[in-house]
Amino acid sequence: MKKPILDKWFYFPIFLMSINLIIRLVNQSKIIKMFPLDYTNDWASYIAQLFFLAKCGFHQTCPYWYNGFDTFVITSPGWYFFALPFYWITKNVQIGAYLSLLAMFILSYLLIYILCKKNGLSRVKSIMFFLLFFGNALAIGDFIRLGRVVSMFPFMILIPFFTILLYYRNHKFNKYFLVFIPIYALVLISHAPETIIFSFLIIGLFLVKKHLKERLYIIGSSLAAIIVSSFWLIPFLIASTDSIITTDTYALGEVLFNAWKFEPLTFIISIIIPLALFLLFYLNWQKNKSKDYFLFYLPLLFLNLIFLLRIYPFIPLLKNIHPDIFHHFLLFFVIFFFLKLDLEKFSTNWKKMLFILFNLGVILSVTISLIHTPWFTEHTESDKETLELFDYINGRYLIYGSNGSYTYAYYSYIPIYLDLPSASGWYPHMLSVEYKQLLKDSSDTLKEKDCEGFKNSLSALNVTDILAYNEFCDSLDICNLNKKADKNNICVYSYY
Repeated sequence: MKKPILDKWFYFPIFLMSINLIIRLVNQSKIIKMFPLDYTNDWASYIAQLFFLAKCGFHQTCPYWYNGFDTFVITSPGWYFFALPFYWITKNVQIGAYLSLLAMFILSYLLIYILCKKNGLSRVKSIMFFLLFFGNALAIGDFIRLGRVVSMFPFMILIPFFTILLYYRNHKFNKYFLVFIPIYALVLISHAPETIIFSFLIIGLFLVKKHLKERLYIIGSSLAAIIVSSFWLIPFLIASTDSIITTDTYALGEVLFNAWKFEPLTFIISIIIPLALFLLFYLNWQKNKSKDYFLFYLPLLFLNLIFLLRIYPFIPLLKNIHPDIFHHFLLFFVIFFFLKLDLEKFSTNWKKMLFILFNLGVILSVTISLIHTPWFTEHTESDKETLELFDYINGRYLIYGSNGSYTYAYYSYIPIYLDLPSASGWYPHMLSVEYKQLLKDSSDTLKEKDCEGFKNSLSALNVTDILAYNEFCDSLDICNLNKKADKNNICVYSYY
């Protein structure tokens, strides 16, 4: 009997995508010796918070950002718990973070291999699945280059999460289903956006199971997972009511509707992936047109539809989920349905066309990764000068302006290597609305050269030192603060 898709189809794509992934991982390994300070960078924030977990502890007051904050009340701790042992072993936070990335790639492949084996897919297809999901241009840009490891972690957990739900779609519940509880608990503490959309998959299993006892089992297991994760989940829900996480919006509806103007690739992907998912699901469903099969994937199809039609930004809970998270989530099922295709009913010409289109898609993905995704950026002269001027700061500080550098990255670097606290930080979701306004007032009054208002803001924020760039240095001079040092439009002032 012929296989649905011949393994030999994948030899060239596997080779091409493997080489590209290895090159990217080697390039990103520069992070081991050089702390990332460029704009294309979420790494710095996560590295800093990993340091805070080790230095300050979990749910403890940490002095480094925002005049002190409670660690991991708003921040999801999943990846940080995973990465912490690597930090402890290496005693270097950058090495620990990078090794955690490699570990997630290795574990993800092993988990995908199990998923594929349970569903009749060969080892070659499991490698292809892994590369299509974690080695495509979008994943390389998000997980490796930007360093969104806190998002990669739940997508690693998605694999066993889906494997369990898929298995019990056609099997009766037994004691092994209890594995679902810790797996779902990991999802719950991993990252809120992924938690929300992953949870829709549970609804599919609920719809398939007709007996009340089975549905109560699903509900009970889900509640047990919530209880297991409640050590973080309950404080998070309480604290979020006083955080800007519930008051700020990301205008993601605008991002989706207008992406063609400033992010054409995002706009194109947000159309291609949902359409591909509908098509591939239909082709798989045609095998037997099972009602249970349709019901199991109905919540997924619902998410796919509201994303395709740009409806989800108007739905509570879903409205602030970034499009890239939907892209990764929906792509996972596009790949799964593609590899499960049965092409026996297709003509030879259709098979050849699909083979050509698939290879062209892989080549396009690798090309986009090589050309569009930036490579690791080493420190600029402005970065080096800024770090030198921090030698003149010895108290709680704020940074105003920019000289081509990423201010937030300095707020992450300085606590780790200079042990200095700041009145600001990287992760604004930690803030109350009132504190955010204080920071805004300090910046606005300095821009307007309102010296009295600016000094009042500094006093309220307990700031003793200021690092500024360009025109902000002129404003500080006008306000008669004490200049401590300057270099090439970068200055340090003190306020006592």
